Amino acid sequence: MSTDSQTLELTEVLERLAPEGEDDSTTVGDLLAHFRGQAHGPLLLVPGLLAVSPVGAIPGMSLAMGAVITFVAIQMMVRSDRPWLPERVEDLEVPADRLQRAVDKTRPAARWLDRHLQARWSFLVRAPGSYVLASTCALLGLSMWPLALVPMGVAPPGIAVTLFGLALTLRSGLLALLGYLTCAAVVGMSVWLL
Repeated sequence: MSTDSQTLELTEVLERLAPEGEDDSTTVGDLLAHFRGQAHGPLLLVPGLLAVSPVGAIPGMSLAMGAVITFVAIQMMVRSDRPWLPERVEDLEVPADRLQRAVDKTRPAARWLDRHLQARWSFLVRAPGSYVLASTCALLGLSMWPLALVPMGVAPPGIAVTLFGLALTLRSGLLALLGYLTCAAVVGMSVWLL
């Protein structure tokens, strides 16, 4: 994982994501390149959000989300600066008009997050703290497999992974701490249910 001291604000990343020129589309690989050393965050954030959403209740989706989360987290543990994705995934094209609409819709939320969740307690999201975070995400991803048998059982680990993904993207140790507290609540709930 990159220990680059330059942390991009979310609004800056969105500005870089906005399509330029006359291109009809861009690729997933190009989008990830805009995040520089912070690309693991969005790759954890998206499956975390999907696990929490009603999509996570679709049979098989929670297993897929758990696999993706574990895959990304393991890459963080082996110090990859940029996540590896299969070439087929990196070459997927995103239409420029849809990307522009997404950037426009998320810009106000990004400004709010940048303003209120500044990079504080960054030791929780930078090495060596990032390895603890990655290990925790890998375990949460693996826990989604047995939790898939419980209706909406993947939602609590999905919330924690979402918080960790945001923490990595924004370099916010505060969000990482909230993710760890959510993990503790999930473990406590699991022990209580047993």
